[in-house]
Amino acid sequence: MTNTVDIERVEQQLAAIRVRALEYEQRYADDIGRVDPRYRDSARNLLHYIALRKADIRGLQQDLAVLGLSSLGRAERHVLASISAVQAALRQGAGAGSTSPLAFRNPSADRNKTAILGEADAERDVSIMVTMPTEAAADVSMVSDMLQTGMNVARINCARDDEKVWAGMVGNIREASKAAGKSCRIIMDLAGPKLRTGPLREGPRVIHLRPGRDPMGRVIAPRRVRIIPDDTPWKGTKAAVLPVPRECVEYAMHHDTMTFRDTRGRKRRMTVVEKDDKGVVAELYKGAYIA
Repeated sequence: MTNTVDIERVEQQLAAIRVRALEYEQRYADDIGRVDPRYRDSARNLLHYIALRKADIRGLQQDLAVLGLSSLGRAERHVLASISAVQAALRQGAGAGSTSPLAFRNPSADRNKTAILGEADAERDVSIMVTMPTEAAADVSMVSDMLQTGMNVARINCARDDEKVWAGMVGNIREASKAAGKSCRIIMDLAGPKLRTGPLREGPRVIHLRPGRDPMGRVIAPRRVRIIPDDTPWKGTKAAVLPVPRECVEYAMHHDTMTFRDTRGRKRRMTVVEKDDKGVVAELYKGAYIA
C-alpha cells in the first residue's frame, strides 16, 4: 500500500500549532516579564513546547515521517525554529532541505545546560547524572565506581535524608573526583512544597463477592459468606464477613434464604447453610457488591 499525505492538512496543523504557541506567549507575557532576563528565552520556549503538546500530534508526526521530514519528536529545545524548518521544507517540496531540529541551536538552552551540567565528556555529547543513594554518604568506593563508569553529574535529592547525609555525599564525591582526576558537577535538587491532606473520612467498605468459576466462566462453587451481628467485634481473617442487625442472625434458620439488592441495585439471594454461636454462614451463587 502506498502512503499518501494531505500536504495542505499538514501545513494547516503546523500553522495551528505555531499560532497557539504565539498565543501562549502573549497570554503569559506578564509572567515571562517576571522571569530573570537570562532565562526568558527558555521560558518562552517552554510555553511553545506546552502549546505543541497540548494536542495529540501523533497523526501529524506519522505524516511528517512519511514525507521524510522531522516529526518534531526532539523539538523541545527550540520549538518554533523546528516548526519553521518543517514549514519551509513543505513549501519547497516534501523532503527538500534539512529539517532536523539539531540543525538549529538555541544559545540560551546550550548556555543553561552547560551552567547546570557542566561540559560533557569529549567522547560523548551528553552528561550522565546519577542520583546519590543514602549509602553514598558513607561509602566513597561506591562513588568512585560511579565515576569510573561514566558519571559526571551527581544529583543529591534534598527531599530525602538530611544535612549530615548530604555533607557526607558531597565529601565523598569530592574525594573520589580528586582521586580519579575527573571533575564531577554536584546538583542539589531542592525539595518543593509538599501538599498533604488531613485524615480522610472513612467511606463504606465495599466487598466484591464472587462464586468460584471454571476457565469457561461457569459457576462451579458458591461463595461462602460469614454473617455476624453488627454489635459483635470480629477478629477473624475471612474477607467475606457481613455485619447485619442482630435480629437477622437470631431469626435465621438452616436453609433460609436471604434476599437483598447489591450496590448496583441487582437482586441477589443467599442460602443459610450453617448456624453457630458466632453467627451464620450463607452461600451465594451470583456475584455481588456489598457496602
